[in-house]
Amino acid sequence: MKKIFFSFLVLLTTIISFLPQKATASWAAGGEMYYTWLSDSTYRVYFRYYRTCSGIPPGGGVTCCLSSSCTTTTYTFNLTPTGTITEVPTACASYPTKCTNSSSTIPGYQTWLYYSDVTLPYRCSSWKFSVSISASESAQNVSGGNMYVEAMINNTGSYQGNSSPYVPPNGILFVCNSYAATYNSNATDPNNDSLDTEVSAPLDGGICGPPSPVSFLSTTPSLKIPDNPFQTNSTFVCDPPSGVMSFTPGSLGNQYIGVKIKEYRGGVLIGYITRSVRFIVMNCSAKAPAVGTIASYSGTYSTTGGLSGCPGAPIGISVDLKSTPGSVLVASDNKALLPGTPTITYSNQNTDSIRAVFNWTPPASLASKTKTYYLSFNVKDSSCNSSMPIIVNSAIVIPITIWGKPVAYNDTSICQGKSATLVGKGGGNYTWSQISGTPGSLSCTSCTTTLATPNTTSVYKLTSGTSAFCGNNLDTVTVTLTNPVTPGVNIVANPGTTVTTGTNVTFTCSASNCSTPSFTWKKNGTVVGTGATYSSSTLITGDVISSYLTCGDDCITQSTATVSVTMTVNNVGISNIETNSKIAIVPNPNTGKFTLVMNDK
Repeated sequence: MKKIFFSFLVLLTTIISFLPQKATASWAAGGEMYYTWLSDSTYRVYFRYYRTCSGIPPGGGVTCCLSSSCTTTTYTFNLTPTGTITEVPTACASYPTKCTNSSSTIPGYQTWLYYSDVTLPYRCSSWKFSVSISASESAQNVSGGNMYVEAMINNTGSYQGNSSPYVPPNGILFVCNSYAATYNSNATDPNNDSLDTEVSAPLDGGICGPPSPVSFLSTTPSLKIPDNPFQTNSTFVCDPPSGVMSFTPGSLGNQYIGVKIKEYRGGVLIGYITRSVRFIVMNCSAKAPAVGTIASYSGTYSTTGGLSGCPGAPIGISVDLKSTPGSVLVASDNKALLPGTPTITYSNQNTDSIRAVFNWTPPASLASKTKTYYLSFNVKDSSCNSSMPIIVNSAIVIPITIWGKPVAYNDTSICQGKSATLVGKGGGNYTWSQISGTPGSLSCTSCTTTLATPNTTSVYKLTSGTSAFCGNNLDTVTVTLTNPVTPGVNIVANPGTTVTTGTNVTFTCSASNCSTPSFTWKKNGTVVGTGATYSSSTLITGDVISSYLTCGDDCITQSTATVSVTMTVNNVGISNIETNSKIAIVPNPNTGKFTLVMNDK
């Protein structure tokens, strides 16, 4: 293994001198990094780059840095272009951008994609891939600097096979000044992990960082995170779970923000990607953006902030997507990102009022936990005229919470007069109720955790969501009452309580009616030890050895008990021997050691 790692370092060291330390492109408009797992510790790293068509074309490759908090060593490698260059579709086809007509008043942007396969040298919770592009396009909300983006990966333990969140190439958006707009990165996760989106100032930094936020310019009201990253008169709102941003632009021109999409598994941050996103604010004709309203729904019920459904039960939603008369709306959606096989049918596409009918049967496997999914409609107004030569986009997001089957933890036994803590997990919107036993013995009924204080064995039911729709969304827990018992303690002495002088005696104690005992030993009232055993070889007749039990159980009549034994210790010896030859044995009695005395008188 060491040899492979060493070879990896040698290869990187060999190629570093041939790589540019910073890309030479100019007029960087934005970008993002992401990665996909290939095998073992090998990942494919991508950098998507947005650039103005009026800028200097980028070179043949982009330098990427690999770093981590686990080592001070940094590595660089080359990201090569895929060869696919596309124009960002932000304007009407009949009104070309500067990408196809240099005299156009509409700015144009291209998307370039770079990649490389990289094997991480070892496990670490904070690997970072980063790219820095010089000559960032000027903006009306921030000062200049390099464009810096990065992606983090935790490849420890089971996280090694993880791929990052993915975003489509939507980092450039045209919006109309003074009219409400919405934007969604439409981030998805290939491993079905939880995503969280936050907005920041764009990042500036060298090839390996560390990055720092670009400074906001001075405006009134002042620019700040999170409600005014560019001039929106503090109307900017980002919803972290869905990633939807809504705002009303208040200033023309090029506006530049940073976006971080974080990935969580079991509450642990295991990766993130960053984006540099640009909004081009233009004057448009007085057209309201498309709006969406839920016309009807079936198999679900309305909750604050969205809809709810049940695993294995069909649901249906009809949505009206409308705009001002004369608009030409085109709707699309993200149904392919939902589990199972949802369907959506549209009527009246290319009019000012579209009806979308959504049908979905959430798979029964979703019962393992409650989770919110986001049904997203993207609506484009393609009216396209000289007063509005751009396509106006609106993102309409409908949260749909699928209730997981709750689990009530755990069947338990308690003593009379005690309380049991009942905990609900796996579902949501919990309701506790009584099936049998003591009425009114719950501390609360609409809560995640409740206390049960019954005076007889009782059974409780936990439901999640609304039982009318999710009849199987329940679990039960039984609280059994037991009668208190009296703990006791016993001593066994080995080899016994009657021994000869100097014998090593081992005392062993055991508890009855107690599952959590602790013991203290005393000799003639003085503490001499703790634990289940005690030994001594200096005992004498009359010594009293006692074991004191302290019981930590709940259902007992008393918490302490004691038992004692009294020792009898016999001396070892023979009678004095005196003969005519004057031979004597002293002392007598003795412990086995004696003196033979011969007296010649």
